[in-house]
This record gives sequence, structure tokens and C-alpha cells, in this order.
Amino acid sequence: MMADFNWENAPMREMEFMIVGELFYFGGIFGLKFFLGPLPPGAKQQDTPTLKFLLSLHNAILCLLSLVMFLGAAYELVKRSSYDGIEWMFCEKIGTQAKGGLFYWSYIYYLSKYLEFFDTFFKVLKRKPLDFLHVYHHAVVVLMCWNWLEYSQSLQTLGLLANTLIHVFMYYYFAITVYQPPPWWKRYITRGQIIQFQTSFILALPFFVLDYYKTRVLKGEGCEGRGAVYFNAAFNFSLLLLFINFSRKTYRDKDAQTKKD
Repeated sequence: MMADFNWENAPMREMEFMIVGELFYFGGIFGLKFFLGPLPPGAKQQDTPTLKFLLSLHNAILCLLSLVMFLGAAYELVKRSSYDGIEWMFCEKIGTQAKGGLFYWSYIYYLSKYLEFFDTFFKVLKRKPLDFLHVYHHAVVVLMCWNWLEYSQSLQTLGLLANTLIHVFMYYYFAITVYQPPPWWKRYITRGQIIQFQTSFILALPFFVLDYYKTRVLKGEGCEGRGAVYFNAAFNFSLLLLFINFSRKTYRDKDAQTKKD
């Protein structure tokens, strides 16, 4: 099944499906928010046992799915590297098609981003505010993953491994905090996400070097998915700034207030 995967024949690969998915996301969350309306003054949201169970189940599924994707992609990476070296990790050859095991896991990763839309729906049901970072991240990451497959983007496997590893811990944290207070290591999840984005720029350096060398020095073809890599880098940079700002507001200000008290 994995070896026979071909993005060209995959369900839900059309751009139209992605656009409809995005419209469903925005229309759904803001429509639900309007339908529920604001809480009465002084009222506090009380989550029902059913909502808690569904939220915990949702996060547990995404935690396990992230682990499966990480292990599956890691296995395919080791297998391909055994006969194809490591250059492909940073620079796919021009003409590479989105076929086989590695792209299969990128496809599963792409589909998982639609499942992650429900992160926001649960946020609305819990009457929590919709911050820009959350909505922006969930909406744009779908386009990023679609680009990975549509343009056979270089670097995607490394990005997938880094993100799924972080998500194993992140969704585990979300699952357990439905029923218990946040653990002491809460802040390290955000730090891990920041390190992930910082590392993405370090890992992108070989791509730019190889792409330049192949096109300017060898006067040949560069790396596959160049435009998608630029989009990915810009998206990661914006997320890096937003996560740093979130971390500063959430933890540094809280630490300062604790010391003051």
C-alpha cells in the first residue's frame, strides 16, 4: 500500500478540496462561535463530561497518530538512505514524483491537518478566545502540506519528523490536562516548538547551498519544489515570531508576576 502510493491518484488531493476544507474551517468555527454567543456576565464555562471525553479522545488519537507517522517516516527515511545516500533529504532531484513510502507518510500527515481543525472547534465549544496564532497556524499548515506533495518539495521528510515528534508530546499534554492540572513541563512544549522552527532554518542551509551549486556552478537543474521551500521558510519564520511572542507573554510575564508577589 505504502510502496504503491501515488499523489496523482490520491483522494482529496485536488486544490478545490483544500479550498472547501478551509472554507468549512473558517465558516464552522465562526458560525459556531456566533451560534453559542457570549457567556452571561460573571458566568463560568462548565465543560460537560461528554465534551471532556471527546476532547481527551481527540487528543489521544492525534498523539498516537503523530507517533505512528514519526515511526513510519523514520523507517522510510532509513530505508531510502541505505541506497540513495542523504542528499535527497535536503535536495530532491528535479522531476521527483510524489510516490512511494515517504510521500505516503506526507500524505497521511496532510490528512491529519484536517483532523486538527477540530482543535479549534473544541476551543470554541469550551468558550475560549480564538487567538490569531492558533487559527493562522491551523489554516495555513494545510496549504504547506499540500505544497509538499503537489511540488514534491525538498526537506519535507525532515519537517514531518520534527513536527510529529513535537506533536506526540503536545497532544499527550492536551489529553491528560482535560482531567488533571498542567504538569511542570508545560512550558517545554512551547520551547520545543520554537527550537523546531529555529532548526528548520539550519536544515534549510544545505538546500540553498545545493540548489545554488547545481544551478549556478554546474549550470544544471536545482532542487525540486524550490518555490514551496520558500513558502515553507516564510511560514516557519512567521510562526517562530508568533511562538516567541506567545512564550514571552505566557511564561515570562507570569514569572515576573510570581517574583513580584
